[in-house]
Amino acid sequence: MFGIVALAGVAGAKLAGKWVNQLGTAQSVSYAILIIISGFVLSVFTQNMLWGLVASIVLIDFGVFSAQVANQVRVFSIDAQAQSRVNSIYMLGYYIGGAAESSAGVKLYSQFGWNGVSTIACGVSLISLTINRTN
Repeated sequence: MFGIVALAGVAGAKLAGKWVNQLGTAQSVSYAILIIISGFVLSVFTQNMLWGLVASIVLIDFGVFSAQVANQVRVFSIDAQAQSRVNSIYMLGYYIGGAAESSAGVKLYSQFGWNGVSTIACGVSLISLTINRTN
């Protein structure tokens, strides 16, 4: 059932496309990161409530997919003639990062619990936001 809730990310992709057209990629990624952070913050305060877990999943998934769309627009602009190669490299990095983060998340959860994982996720997201805003 939570997988169905996570379909909000698909809606995020469509909205992200509009954001990119209106705001540009950097601003779109910034908004997406803020949505991800809000999902993790909400999860800390509502972790024992089903509605909070659902809302957090929606926000995090929506933000991740929105950032992915904007970042793909960024990488596609590198070389219009090599979009499939550039996308392959981007997606390889995306999945390697996701696997590494999943592994780290399990270890962090066993050591610090959900609040620790959420706090670290917010911290990493803030670093990402800072880097995105400087580029």
